[in-house]
Amino acid sequence: VNNIVHTSGTIGLEIFNSKIKNYGVFYPLQTFNKKIVLDLITTPICVEASNDKFQKNLLKIGKDVSKKVIKINSEQRRKLHLAAVFACNFTNHMFTIADKILLQNNIDFKLLLPIINQTVKKLHRNKPSKVQTGPAKRKETKVINSHINQLSDKKIKELYELITESIIKHNV
Repeated sequence: VNNIVHTSGTIGLEIFNSKIKNYGVFYPLQTFNKKIVLDLITTPICVEASNDKFQKNLLKIGKDVSKKVIKINSEQRRKLHLAAVFACNFTNHMFTIADKILLQNNIDFKLLLPIINQTVKKLHRNKPSKVQTGPAKRKETKVINSHINQLSDKKIKELYELITESIIKHNV
């Protein structure tokens, strides 16, 4: 084997221990599902390599797949992956909780899609902290307490309280 790459956001370049001359990382920052077709053209491809020549090859391959190809080191990629977990996985879990609340009350989750889409749309032109809304942002204690009282699941209630506290704390 002359060339080898991995595609992980969490594993560093050092995994190869220089056993091979050309080794690197080709990390597409995207969520994948076998049942959902994905166009990679807008997916950022993060590249790191053991040497400049191999890195140029990975950048070229990346540009054949995506409009957004960047060089990024292992530590930066780990931080990017961590941020992606917050932005994608944790957000999706919040959607799951919202869906559960709505299902228990015979309300269709799809009613939330316009507000979800609008929230994401605002992020194209603004920093997330600049578009934060809601009762925690406005420090509406009555509404917050009403929400907490409506939640029967202890863990979901704790999660609501932690996130509300975090929004209030970062709202300076």
